Amino acid sequence: MLCKIKMIKNKNKITLIIDKCTNLLYTSIHNIKLILFVNKFICKLININKKLLNFITLNNKFTSQFNKILIKALKFLNTLHSINIVINRIHYRSVLLENKLIIKIGNLNNIIIYIPDIKKLNIHLSKKNDLISLSCKNEIYLTNLSSLIKNTKKIDRCTGVGMHYDNEKIIFKRKITNDTKN
Repeated sequence: MLCKIKMIKNKNKITLIIDKCTNLLYTSIHNIKLILFVNKFICKLININKKLLNFITLNNKFTSQFNKILIKALKFLNTLHSINIVINRIHYRSVLLENKLIIKIGNLNNIIIYIPDIKKLNIHLSKKNDLISLSCKNEIYLTNLSSLIKNTKKIDRCTGVGMHYDNEKIIFKRKITNDTKN
């Protein structure tokens, strides 16, 4: 006797099949990247206690709880991390050509950044050319690339010219004049 549980979440079709006769649990996932993760999770779950499989077949609460845990794991695997870089008063235009991000600063200076894995990364350049938005599943790659872009033109605290993160707080220095002293 087989019990089927079907889940469709985030465009990943998952089928869990519980075989009560042979006490086996089968998974069918149409997204190949997630198969290894789910199978490791199920093997760890079943190897903890050998009697657990009988409990699975008899208890519907366990299957619903297992589905919730599995959906949380799939959401974790499919999350996109994003970082916004604000550009203040320094450039004319940002251009993305194939695997190169070109930021034009002033009339003569161009910053060219080569991006090796352009397929893994989503880059959005705003129309006003004051914001570069980066998003990627690999958080380490994203933070390294964004820090490389940001550090090409660090922000000057006196003039306010440069690049900084969207959520970064910067304290600007002010000139002391005769009007501010009084």
